[in-house]
Amino acid sequence: MRRGFVVLLLPLFAAVSLQAREGFGFTKKSVSMQRTIPPAMNVSATRVKVAVKADRSREEDDASTLRRYTEEAIRRGDERFTFDGAPQLTVNLFLGPFEAREDWETKTDTEYRQTGTRSQWNSSKKKYEEKPVYNYVPVTKHLKTVTASLDGNYRITDAKGRTLDSGSIDRSFSQSYEEGNGAPTSDGVASDLLHDAALLVAGRIVPTTTRVQVMMPKGSFENFIPYAESGDWARYLASVEQVLEKRDRESESYRQFALGIGKEAVAYTTRDPRQAAALLRAAQTHYQTALQYNASEALFGQAYSSLLSDGRIDPPLPRLTESVAMFDAWAAGPPPEPKGSPASSKTRTKKTLRNDTIIEMAKAGLSDENILLAIESAEATQFDTQPEALIALRKAGVSKVVIAKMQKASKR
Repeated sequence: MRRGFVVLLLPLFAAVSLQAREGFGFTKKSVSMQRTIPPAMNVSATRVKVAVKADRSREEDDASTLRRYTEEAIRRGDERFTFDGAPQLTVNLFLGPFEAREDWETKTDTEYRQTGTRSQWNSSKKKYEEKPVYNYVPVTKHLKTVTASLDGNYRITDAKGRTLDSGSIDRSFSQSYEEGNGAPTSDGVASDLLHDAALLVAGRIVPTTTRVQVMMPKGSFENFIPYAESGDWARYLASVEQVLEKRDRESESYRQFALGIGKEAVAYTTRDPRQAAALLRAAQTHYQTALQYNASEALFGQAYSSLLSDGRIDPPLPRLTESVAMFDAWAAGPPPEPKGSPASSKTRTKKTLRNDTIIEMAKAGLSDENILLAIESAEATQFDTQPEALIALRKAGVSKVVIAKMQKASKR
């Protein structure tokens, strides 16, 4: 009886072990994915001129740098754009003063350190041994805080001088460094802020890219991770697609998640916006199926961060929802020019961003970075920043950083 009982258990144990292989593993693995952000405007023009003005003569060098950065960002975004010949689009940039400062602060903190030793009797060794003694002790730290701000705005006009788009390029930076270690120079901060402003403006007319971290399933798909790490997402997707469908839903959920990752990454490398949008919708379906099959897997629907991961890893579905909407709008092409009337911002209805949309974005799990980008790229904003409205925003989960940006946009 006992021998037969063991024989019956072995296949069951093997099946359980095989099923347990699917998952993200004890040591989580994330990979950087290059995400394409479609242009905020659909334009058919390809000849562009970038003109930058500064309010003071000493900002002329920064103005020249901003023009160069903007032209480079436009070229990278769409190789069809040229800066020769009569411009069909003109990007007018006004650059205010760059302000930077460094402040030192001395603060007292506490650290858990060894403060001495004590003798302790070791009964097994029959002798006293010295043991370390730890306590919280006050420690004086010197912090160097670097703050900087860049003010300015942009205006995009057509060949007839009509305004197609306008907005702010205000950028800011603030970071503290212990003992000043790793603190950037003022020139380095200025260069970074000018880069950010150039990407913002270029993103109005050409696609731009950003990096996101994605969590990689292991188990049956662990051997394919090196393809993703090298950027060969097409090969990663092809390898995942060859894995047979799992018999149980929990294991199949990780295959669905891997398919979603592969199709999303390949979509961002696809030149045709329509094909990219179709791949993104397919990826969205895979992510939804994974969550439906295995709702207990927190990494399918929640953000993840740890000391071992490269920053915060946001859940994929909010990102996909945003990407699908942007790619669908891009694939639709430039809006037709109304007959008998000029194509200008006055002949089209601007989409206005309001408090309720910000609340919806926060509840959907979008990061502060995504919400701030939406505010900056909005055609128009109409925020209620009265005290009662601010309280409602905080109760709805909108962060203080986003609320401050809304107040600043409202003042403008």
